[in-house]
Order: sequence, then structure tokens, then C-alpha cells
Amino acid sequence: RSKQAAEDAGQLAQDRSDQLEQTLYEAEMVLAGTELLLADGHQLAKHLTERWIPAPGKRDLRGWEWQFLRNEAESDLKTVYQSQISLHAGDWSRDGRLLATGDMAGKVVVIDVETGAEVASYQLANQLMAIAFNHDATRLAAGNRSGESWVIDLKAGKVMWNEQIARTWVFDCAWSPDGKQVVFSGGMKDLVILNGEDGGQVAVLKGHGHDVRSVRWTEQHGIVSASRDGSVRFWDPLTHRETRRVRPSIQTRVLTLSPDGRQL
Repeated sequence: RSKQAAEDAGQLAQDRSDQLEQTLYEAEMVLAGTELLLADGHQLAKHLTERWIPAPGKRDLRGWEWQFLRNEAESDLKTVYQSQISLHAGDWSRDGRLLATGDMAGKVVVIDVETGAEVASYQLANQLMAIAFNHDATRLAAGNRSGESWVIDLKAGKVMWNEQIARTWVFDCAWSPDGKQVVFSGGMKDLVILNGEDGGQVAVLKGHGHDVRSVRWTEQHGIVSASRDGSVRFWDPLTHRETRRVRPSIQTRVLTLSPDGRQL
């Protein structure tokens, strides 16, 4: 009996030790995830995950969360800009050198990605939802939740024009490949094409039954728009007519292109 009692006590102690170890593992994985949200937290997250690489013959507690956190901790990430308020829009220049952001207060900030230095800033209005560089990053288009649109001349350092194109949100914008026109999409259901030089209206593309969340303009596909009506539509940029329509889901909110521009 005494032998059995000792064995039972030993097993109970081992179970308790295993449970404490499991609890500690879970707590440190949560902490590692929290650290990854901080600008300087990657090193501690790396240390926390490294602690749980098991020695030969030891119990391995690691799950998918460990692999995910470890990959994030070892990734080559850096914070180039921290805003004091929420950012709602962003775009990279084509060469990857500049990053433009738009915040809740209507401020545009252009950052040199390599150095983290602020290249320029412009105070527009209200909550910015859309921002886009033109092909050579000399101009920047923007739109906000109040239906306003802007084009900024980055070389001259000034706003070229500001136009009210809707009474509701502007969600996205895109430049034509030649940089002469800008298309805006939003809660107005239509796509509005404006002249990049003076903001004059070029065309309004009608057809979507709900707000248009995303728009792209490419040489291969022309203008492509995605709406909460569930459709992705292709438009001829010269005739301004719909050329094709697909329905990938009930609601389509985001469009993105492959690097060569051939696939959506």
C-alpha cells in the first residue's frame, strides 16, 4: 500500500507540474503576441518563443501558435512611422521608396521607408479613407469619408485641387497608367473619373448596386471595381462602358494585383 501511495503521489505531483508548465507556456505565448504589436517587441518575443524549444527527450508543448509567433519574431520587420491616431489609408510608391498614410484627422504623411524620415505632410480634412501615388510618385490622390477628393503635387509641395464628388464615403482611388486621370470609388455606388490636372469630371461609371469598396486601373484590365453588391466589374477606360462582370462572393471589398499586373 505504501508503495502504491507513493506512486500515486508521484503521479499527482507530475500531473500538477505538467499543468503548471502548460499554463506558463500559454501565458508566455500570449505575452509574445502582445510584444509583437510593439515597435521594439520583436527581440523579447523571439526570446519567449526560444525558451520553449524542447531539449532532447523533453515534452514538446509547441503548437501552431508557437510557429506563427516564432516566424513573426524572426521576420525582418521594422516600424517606419507611428501615428498618434488611427490610420485609415496607405499606399506604397511603385519603387518602394515612399509610404503615404492618411489618418482619421485628415492628415497625409509621406515617409522615406529606408530612413523613416517624414518627407512631407499635408492637412486635408475629416477621416481619410483612400490614398494613392501616381506612377512616378510625383502626385498623390486622396479621398475622405465626406466625399471629398484631392490631388497633391509632391514636387511643388502643395494641394493642386480639392473637389466634392459625393455626399458619402470615398473608399478607394487609383491613377490611370499615364497619370492623367484618377478614378474614385465609394458609398455613392458609382465610379467617378476626374482629370488629374484640374479635378474636372471626365466620366461617371454607373452599374453597381451597392457601395464600391475597391478600384484598380491597369493597362491589362482597364478599370476594375469591387462592390458590396457581390460583383467585380471591368470597364473600358476610353468608352467608359462595362466590358465584363464576375461574381466571386456575396460582398467583395478588396482588390489586389499580382506584381506583373496580369492577375487579380
